[in-house]
Amino acid sequence: MIDQNAVALSSSSDDQNAVASSSSSSSDYVTLTQHPPAPKAGQLPSTNVGVVAPLRKTIVKNILTNTLAAYSNMSEEDQYAISLLALQLEKVNTNSHDSSTVTNKSGLSVVVPSNACIATQPKNRLAPLRESMKKKTKLSSQSSVVSVAHQVVCNSKKRRITCSFCRCDHKITACDKKQRFGMYATEYALSVDHPLTTQSLRNRLKAMPAMEGCGKGSPPYESIAKEYLPRNFIIHEARTIGTNSRLWCISFIGRDGEVMKTHLNERIWITYDAMNCLVTHKNKVRKYVYDETIISPQAHN
Repeated sequence: MIDQNAVALSSSSDDQNAVASSSSSSSDYVTLTQHPPAPKAGQLPSTNVGVVAPLRKTIVKNILTNTLAAYSNMSEEDQYAISLLALQLEKVNTNSHDSSTVTNKSGLSVVVPSNACIATQPKNRLAPLRESMKKKTKLSSQSSVVSVAHQVVCNSKKRRITCSFCRCDHKITACDKKQRFGMYATEYALSVDHPLTTQSLRNRLKAMPAMEGCGKGSPPYESIAKEYLPRNFIIHEARTIGTNSRLWCISFIGRDGEVMKTHLNERIWITYDAMNCLVTHKNKVRKYVYDETIISPQAHN
């Protein structure tokens, strides 16, 4: 005869084991979740799986550092790709300072310019027609009142225009006498502001065509009087004496734009030292030198 208590115990133990096994199996089934596939190297996880967060600062720093270290050893194609990414990064940094995106609770997003971007915009608005007409009417009425009440005299003194070449009442660009000297000679405008012109004249004096022997006339001057140094002058002819010595036949131009006479002669002969003093011009006022030997050198026998 089977004991009923033993049967009850066995049945209760079997039920407990079944419940335990079912609970264990159900617990195992719950814990086994489906994980998304791992992203590839260098890519963010898929946005369809869950919330995506940007990379941490240290990871971005390591990527940029490694890229800069390997940039010089990359191929040209890879360097072009890195350059394109760098330009996109610069564009992102620029746009981030200029504007920002604001999203409200309903999901509507707008781009709001930054304060620095707003400060760069013009502040003047277009005035309506009625305001501009009112302002013009007010100014015209004020000017009419001033003109009636006061008589204003401004700059009543007339300015006299004087030519620095001949002291006549015209500009130097319209001086007929100056243009006449330049018709048959090369003009050099010496000034302290134009050292290249002075150097060009010195080179011309060395390469100027010259005849041998001294021409007729007064003995050559080795120095020039102080009052003749700022005068404009004309070079008519050059002569060679010996191997390295030269003489020049010149004429001075007076303040009235005419050729001056010195000791009853218009033309005089000077040495290298005297010519060096004439060419050395240290004033801002221009000094004009006319070289006639460039056109047709003449010999004075």
